Amino acid sequence: MSESVEKNCQNLISAIKEIEKELHALDKTLWLQVDEQEGNKNRVSGKIGMKDFLLGQIELLRDELAQLDTEKHK
Repeated sequence: MSESVEKNCQNLISAIKEIEKELHALDKTLWLQVDEQEGNKNRVSGKIGMKDFLLGQIELLRDELAQLDTEKHK
């Protein structure tokens, strides 16, 4: 069981890092588009929605990681 929990923890940490990379790239693109085209509000709004989604995914993964960590220390 402990090995399985450890593997799940590593997978979650990897997933969090990947989502954080996507979020950083999304931020860069978002601000470049805002600077380049002020009339591009719908596209920017969609990217803000994606950013919120990714932040939510990170939060869910962190909660799951905390739960696995709790199980590991039982």
